[in-house]
Amino acid sequence: MVNAVSLPLASGAPTVEHGVAVAMDRADRIAGPAAEEALLHLYNRVVEAEGWLLLTGREPPGRWPMTLPDLTSRLRALPTVILAPPDDALLASVLVKLFSDRQLSVPEDVVPMLLSRIERSFAAARLVVAALDAKSLAEKRPISRQLVRDLLDDGVTG
Repeated sequence: MVNAVSLPLASGAPTVEHGVAVAMDRADRIAGPAAEEALLHLYNRVVEAEGWLLLTGREPPGRWPMTLPDLTSRLRALPTVILAPPDDALLASVLVKLFSDRQLSVPEDVVPMLLSRIERSFAAARLVVAALDAKSLAEKRPISRQLVRDLLDDGVTG
């Protein structure tokens, strides 16, 4: 079993236990020599403890504007994964699942219509399905393309 901790980057790197998993969100936004040095020490301590380090950022670590050469070389050597917005097939499946979770039956043409008009995110899909459910109940109307149009005209786009 792996213990995971989430740590803010302070002036020094914390002690890490053997096999620990450390997550740092927005690591690309650290700034200044002290913060860079703390990240380098954290990286080294996690490696020594045979642990795992998860760093998130908007760009791959090799593009982060670091000035400390040792940190830069370690960041460039890290494996990276890019999380892209969901494609149409995945977002359509999520919409179908969200409608199903609410026991809502929708015509086949509603999901493609939503795909072309909402923000490309799971949060937007949740928001629009909840809004359609609420509007349908409030107006005692079934979910249809017209209800979707009315909702979108109200400014709900996810």
